[in-house]
Amino acid sequence: MTPRLHKLAWGNAGIAETVQHMWRYILGYDPDRGTAAALGLIRGQAEEILREYGVQFGPNALHAAAVHDWVQEHLAYVGDHVLIEEIRAPAQLLLEIRDRGNAMGDCDDFIILEAALDVAIGIPVRICTSSTRDDGEFDHTYLIVDTTDGAVVADPILKDAQRRPLPFGAHVPPEALTNYEEADMPTSLEALGVDAMEGAVR
Repeated sequence: MTPRLHKLAWGNAGIAETVQHMWRYILGYDPDRGTAAALGLIRGQAEEILREYGVQFGPNALHAAAVHDWVQEHLAYVGDHVLIEEIRAPAQLLLEIRDRGNAMGDCDDFIILEAALDVAIGIPVRICTSSTRDDGEFDHTYLIVDTTDGAVVADPILKDAQRRPLPFGAHVPPEALTNYEEADMPTSLEALGVDAMEGAVR
């Protein structure tokens, strides 16, 4: 299945629009297979990750760390086309991973997949948009995960100088940021104008 394409407004207005699309997918919107089927697939994969990492009976901070590591291991970074935001549904990414062992996406797709897996097992998240640019235009997105150990940054594409993924909790130093916003998790798909039963945006 091809990704959904969204033509964005310029600048930070386009990023804000993208975040709203991201929340829809995180909360189960899936026009190709329906919300119930998508959520079932995501929940099943999240539970499988906890068993694979041997943390199913641990605190949710360990759950979130396991999900973070799994996403980094199974998703490879590839950028989108200029001016077009390609958003991949988490269920589709999971099916690609099951078929081929991995999938591809940009930072939005990493965040959608990690957040959907977290939310499926009851871990609240927030989407953060940030900038290190002089003009403050947002150029990155990541998660804050609200765990039993407190709020933890989950930035699945952050790498060290040797291009190795950094662990759960690693983040860009706050003093390097020129702009920053957090978006709280919506209460439901309906709050985003989505009919969860029909999988259609109203």
